[in-house]
Amino acid sequence: MFKQNWSCLSSHGSRARTDGDSGIKTVRGTKIGLKNYEAANHLSPAAFAIHDHSNYDRTVGLGELSVVLNGVEFRTRHNDYKLVMSSRTSGNYHAIEDIPFPDVPPEVLRKRNVEGQIEEMREWFKAFQNQDKSKRDYTKYFKPVLCYLEGAWTLDQEIEEPFPSDRHWLDATSWADLYEKNRFTAFTGVKNRLENIAFLPSTIMSVDPVTGKVQYAQWNYRILCSPIKDDIPLAYFYQEDDLSFRVDTGQTILETASTRAARFKLFDPARKMNYQILDEIFATVPGKDNHGSNLTFTVFGEEMFNTAYTEQNALLNSAYYHRSYKSFKSGAGGITYAALGFNDENIWVAQTRQPRVAPLTTEQCTLTPNKANRFTKRCHDAELRVSYAIPLEVIYMTPLLLIMYLVTCSAGPLDRSDPADTIKSFIHVLASDGQVKKVSSSGTRVILQNIEGIGKIRLRYPIAPVHGEGSPVWKELNALKDKVLESAEGPPPSVLLE
Repeated sequence: MFKQNWSCLSSHGSRARTDGDSGIKTVRGTKIGLKNYEAANHLSPAAFAIHDHSNYDRTVGLGELSVVLNGVEFRTRHNDYKLVMSSRTSGNYHAIEDIPFPDVPPEVLRKRNVEGQIEEMREWFKAFQNQDKSKRDYTKYFKPVLCYLEGAWTLDQEIEEPFPSDRHWLDATSWADLYEKNRFTAFTGVKNRLENIAFLPSTIMSVDPVTGKVQYAQWNYRILCSPIKDDIPLAYFYQEDDLSFRVDTGQTILETASTRAARFKLFDPARKMNYQILDEIFATVPGKDNHGSNLTFTVFGEEMFNTAYTEQNALLNSAYYHRSYKSFKSGAGGITYAALGFNDENIWVAQTRQPRVAPLTTEQCTLTPNKANRFTKRCHDAELRVSYAIPLEVIYMTPLLLIMYLVTCSAGPLDRSDPADTIKSFIHVLASDGQVKKVSSSGTRVILQNIEGIGKIRLRYPIAPVHGEGSPVWKELNALKDKVLESAEGPPPSVLLE
């Protein structure tokens, strides 16, 4: 019976890995319609349930997600995560620190009055929107960060809140309590009103062959962000065409681009396919050992090399996230390049030494020369602990984050399309000149209110992969969509169905 249960667990993970890539499956349903595509999938209708909490410090609005990560299927609580990063000074488990916000341009601060500062700041936003550095180098003050979802099998006996949030938490006193509340909601169909219940599975990690002792592991996840060293041109964000949304709303793809439903793929056409811009960014994102760690491990006795280097073999620092590696010798397929996972475009892996992460034990063998000018094979058991990650979004931080509220004399109306937003209206404050000013919160938003002479500016670019996109059926549908719409580069800006 025990072997049968263990086999079932392994089979379920294997099936999830081959059904699609690591990514988001769906979000909580909020409506139904005559056609099935009118209901929520990965859009609700906002991509991945993103929304605004710009009146909270560092808070980024993100709803509940159903996710597959390296074959592990789980469901998050309502996330609403914060702009924090892995610690640069501590190696402690889950040590974090605030991401530094960009400075206000000195040209703005030199203006003598509020009106002049507003006008100058507007010019900086215009430069960012137009990607024009000729007069104002916006890249110094508009800083991109990668926000990502990380998961791992842990040995934690006590329930742990996965990451800080000003608004949500796991509403359970133990893992068993969380499991029972999940059973209740699954059997009855009801929901936790505050969306503070997550489905986080457990598994059998190993069995001692001598004593028969079983080691169980508990899945947990967290959401973090990581500053991106260099600027990312907006031209690198290629909009995905979700016809289910466009047919339902009657919008062109250009019209969809200015809504929260738009999602994107980050891609640099000048780079090689097997080491894209996301690989370079993730190579700066540490696993659970935090910044400064340097780890390596061997695969069946062979070293792993960094795919960033084509002309030389540099050992891969596996303490940072990667989704591929090189071998010294070609494999059975005739190439040295190896992608992680059997066929998963979106799985990044990082090694860790944290004892709270469940280990996998494997036999490690090396060949050493002997006196007879031959090689002796020496093997030993080695433990390996890893975590996994997928990208969620790129957020451009602006100088407005340094102040809680900003004057909005010339800003357009608020976006009131999502009831999950917590900023509903303007407030009035008494300014230093004795005048009452109408202001709005300046925290992180998906799209800024309309700015006179510039328009709406998007600051959040959802780039999370969709689990189903890795399936053979979805690949065929995408190919058919491009073929039917007669565009080698992708579908045209509008679709006419008669």
